[in-house]
Amino acid sequence: MSKKKVIAGLIALASVASSIIPVSYASNEKGEVHASQTQNNPYIQQYNKENGITSRSLNSSLSEDDEAVYKTLTIYYQEDVKVGKILAQVAKDTDVQIKATSMKKEDKIDVMHKIKETYSSVKESSDQKVLVDFIERYAKDSKDIVSIQFLDAVRPQPSKTLIPQPEEDIKKGVSTSKTQNPAQNPAATLNSSFNAATAADWAYNNYNRYSTDFPAFTKWGSDCTNFVSQALYAAGLSMTGNWYIYKKNSTYLVPESAEQLNYSWNLSDPSPWTSVKEFYSFWRGKYIAGTSRENYEEKHKEFFDRSIYRGDLVIFSKGLSGWITIATHVMIITEYDSTNKDFKLAGHSNERQAYPLLDAIKSYSNIDFYSFR
Repeated sequence: MSKKKVIAGLIALASVASSIIPVSYASNEKGEVHASQTQNNPYIQQYNKENGITSRSLNSSLSEDDEAVYKTLTIYYQEDVKVGKILAQVAKDTDVQIKATSMKKEDKIDVMHKIKETYSSVKESSDQKVLVDFIERYAKDSKDIVSIQFLDAVRPQPSKTLIPQPEEDIKKGVSTSKTQNPAQNPAATLNSSFNAATAADWAYNNYNRYSTDFPAFTKWGSDCTNFVSQALYAAGLSMTGNWYIYKKNSTYLVPESAEQLNYSWNLSDPSPWTSVKEFYSFWRGKYIAGTSRENYEEKHKEFFDRSIYRGDLVIFSKGLSGWITIATHVMIITEYDSTNKDFKLAGHSNERQAYPLLDAIKSYSNIDFYSFR
């Protein structure tokens, strides 16, 4: 019998005119994406080709995830052009300018290595940030150790010290009632300690509820990361760094624009509280495992036997060129399916309470597991 734990124990936000807009990573502006917006972006053209998106479908309603990818690839391409220009000036190398906007993994790795070599010669801090952001985008997917180590050196992990939680759930294939609360820890709701099982319970019980203590992105954008952040916060994870949100007033509890969001809420721009892209980056030290859709479908029993627990997160990504992944959605594990050796998830914006990961993963190319235990 396999060893298991018993249940007992973006929207990425884009900045426009200094406003916070949840437009990508499971978040998008209302409105359609038309063919004219993709003509000069080779990244989007490649994505269209790989996903069978035609001019006709561009002029009709795209899925929320496709909208999110478009927004993200627009930013990626614009920023990669900047990287090429900076390196061409510093390194006196025109080839690197071409490689910066190539979608070949080897070219991106060459650019990251060039950034490492020339980083100390870049005088402007704003240019340094552009270069580091490039490595942030591509190092993990490329699996290039040199680039990953350099990224850790120039952008060290932010301090996110958590007070130790009670002992983890240990499941050994024993089914437990989904209504059972294994972590009777009143202090968790007071942010004095964090308990992953409490986060799972909160998400399960609130999958179709929207607290007035936080904005509800039901009329504009998407609520997936906002929902997961609330689950972690309810389980005792203190707001820290840019991962925070405060209500200024109750005028716009359900914002329909950036102006309304900014009027009633105080959060960073861009915000890891509401943007899965920023969440993915901000909490990167909490990454524990990742895999492709095909690999999970084939080997989900092996993943079920790994140290993945209730309250852990699943970040879903779309793929490009066989190696670049773009995070577009996040959900939280609320139950175990011991029969099918799978996890069940809760999340917004499609309200889910115990949705099988094997079903959820069908629309994506990759998943990453994050843990706050």
